[in-house]
Amino acid sequence: MVPRRSSLAVGIGGAAVGSLCCALPAAAFAAGLAGASSLVALTQYQRVFVFASLLLVVGLSWHLAGSHEECCDTAAERRAMRYTSVATAAVTYLAVYLIVDRLVIPLLYGIGPAMSMN
Repeated sequence: MVPRRSSLAVGIGGAAVGSLCCALPAAAFAAGLAGASSLVALTQYQRVFVFASLLLVVGLSWHLAGSHEECCDTAAERRAMRYTSVATAAVTYLAVYLIVDRLVIPLLYGIGPAMSMN
């Protein structure tokens, strides 16, 4: 059973992350970044941001998979679980990125092959 203190910490952390959807735009607006047009200059660094976030996802999944040593009996099983977790996280991240980048965004802006039915 999960200790009560741990559950409370997870709940508070989840609430803090959930409130970021409202707090970050309000902070950006207060700082004078009212529009996303100021972020257009960062599009040349998109690949760097994608690679950095992929490294973050892989590193976090590596850490989380390694922190649960009680789930496996042998070191080989732990290693296999860790590699499987990291591979699954990386493939899921890349799949979601490609779907959003190549399909969802062109559909939202009305560009791309999905909208050329004229």
